[in-house]
Amino acid sequence: MSPISWITDVKPEWPKTICESLRPELFLFDEEATFSGNFKQQLTDFQSSEQLERAAGGTGPNTCLRVQKQELTTVELIRIFADYLDRAVEDFCVVDYKGKRSIDIQWFSLEHLDPRALEKFQHEQVQVIRITRDEERLGPDDLRVNRFEIILRNITEDAEAKARRILGTFSQRGIPNWFSGLNFGARRNRHLLGWALVKRKWDWFIKELLSCVGPTDTAEVREARKLACQGSWAEALELFPADYVSERAVLESLKRYPENRERATAVIPEEYRNFQMHGLQAYAFNRFLEKRATSFDKLFEGDVAFMHNSSGCFPVGDPRDEQPRLQRFAISPTGPMFGEKFLGASGEIEQVEDAVLAELEIDYEDFHHSRYPVPGRRRPLRAPLTQIRAQMIDDGDLELGFCLPQGSDPVVVLEELMGKTLHYPGDEI
Repeated sequence: MSPISWITDVKPEWPKTICESLRPELFLFDEEATFSGNFKQQLTDFQSSEQLERAAGGTGPNTCLRVQKQELTTVELIRIFADYLDRAVEDFCVVDYKGKRSIDIQWFSLEHLDPRALEKFQHEQVQVIRITRDEERLGPDDLRVNRFEIILRNITEDAEAKARRILGTFSQRGIPNWFSGLNFGARRNRHLLGWALVKRKWDWFIKELLSCVGPTDTAEVREARKLACQGSWAEALELFPADYVSERAVLESLKRYPENRERATAVIPEEYRNFQMHGLQAYAFNRFLEKRATSFDKLFEGDVAFMHNSSGCFPVGDPRDEQPRLQRFAISPTGPMFGEKFLGASGEIEQVEDAVLAELEIDYEDFHHSRYPVPGRRRPLRAPLTQIRAQMIDDGDLELGFCLPQGSDPVVVLEELMGKTLHYPGDEI
């Protein structure tokens, strides 16, 4: 086999289960109870704002920034500041990650930054709202809630009343904590890339990364993908734009070391590879939640419960003992985010978790021996939905407002309201 021809012979044979729908078509309300509408018709239709648990102290070694971004992912936002400040992306501490097709106000921190370094910062998609200092770095635990303001257009009759009814139910039961398609990247294939990394299928990973066409790929990018899949690394590299960071990193490596596939995966920036691994975790979690879709707010013996006030977890013995805390939303059942140092369930719930991994043709040893270890954790099967609002606005559209905790997906709320999976080409987190 010639040095640049191996990729033409790569034909990944993914497990059948991992090629199923990213978010199962399971909704709590039937068609008569839901309504139709259009999602993200204008940039201002989807806005979010992070509300922190505590205010920054005003002094300390960490500079905290509150910024507004539009039509940028959080990763792209951080790269803009990293380039401007000549700092590594890894230096930035992010509270939460947001999608691309939206307007978002969010926080991040950076250690040992003189705020004067940003006095001349300007970017047409970014506005710095506030700069302050704190003794501690910001992180996910500092987020109290995300506040979302969303407009749905061209809605059907009785949408306001239906929305209030559904949101009212979820304010009591919680919202099923699915991952929507946005968590799987613009090409909706992060879970496949994560699976290939965990299984050490370097050639499958490279083929999927370079060949999968995205909804926003231009004709030039499509030609680049075609050339890459022919083994024409240098020619493909010339056509991929700078913002195709992972593809360019892999091609740069293959151009120098055409046979070293493991090295080609290792040069991808860590933040991008983490998203790919998270895609696999998210997919497996959705498969587990699919098996608990009618009992996402119930506890069973063997479950691991999540404490909403502390984010801690504990194994459930007799679920009847925990019923009062479950009913007042102090605790919730959890599902697996498989990885290293993973707190598993027991009994029949453990068997369900094992079945999910078996269907994906993965075992726990794959995570322990992975070149790219990812920490395992528990994720609550439901999320509290608070401060809900639904009202018609002047032009006959429906305006929604609600809050969700860190990591919970607002698109899932919209999908439950409309009883269908929502697709927005090119959008991602």
